[in-house]
Amino acid sequence: MSSPIKFSHGWMADTEPGALCVYLDLNYRMSASQKLATIF
Repeated sequence: MSSPIKFSHGWMADTEPGALCVYLDLNYRMSASQKLATIF
């Protein structure tokens, strides 16, 4: 059994691992302009 992943950001630690994996994958694939468009 692997040990839990340690994150420097507290919100990641209490996120369901599958959901976190999907979020990080989507975030990785987005360009900087797409990331900014989700904010503004």
